[in-house]
Amino acid sequence: LLAPEDLDRLVTGGHLPEYGEIAAFYRRYLDVLLGANQTDFAGLLLGAVTLVRQGLAAEDAFDHVLVDDYQDATHSTEAIVAGLAAAATSTVVAADPEGHVFSYRGGSLEPFARIGEAMGGVRRIELEASHRLGADAVSLARLADVAGDGPAPGGLRAVEVSHPGEEAEAAAE
Repeated sequence: LLAPEDLDRLVTGGHLPEYGEIAAFYRRYLDVLLGANQTDFAGLLLGAVTLVRQGLAAEDAFDHVLVDDYQDATHSTEAIVAGLAAAATSTVVAADPEGHVFSYRGGSLEPFARIGEAMGGVRRIELEASHRLGADAVSLARLADVAGDGPAPGGLRAVEVSHPGEEAEAAAE
């Protein structure tokens, strides 16, 4: 959700001088897109964020907003959901912070951690049982408690990885 000017300020303000070339590339990239009257996926998201931040007319608002897998939300997702929720009569957000897997797509646990301040009036309900994964998943407990590779109870295998690329490789295997 940064405009080229925002990134320039971070670079010139001394906060991220190593991003100077990235800021220059970002500006050239957007100039080419805009010059061709085109946009990319990030531009579509930015447009959606801009629209919902302006506020929704009553006829454009949803009565109910339901979001699943919020543990993989991006900053754009957070802004869009907050804008839709502000105009809705009810909002339900479901998340499993232990199931966070899409960080390689820009997903972050930060929006989940900020959900109370982004939407206000949040009531948390923690589900104790998994109906999606089945009884064998209980034997894994929380993956954060598993040390290294090795067999887990119930015939399941747990692998601890340090990089999203390794995670994708392990899942494919």
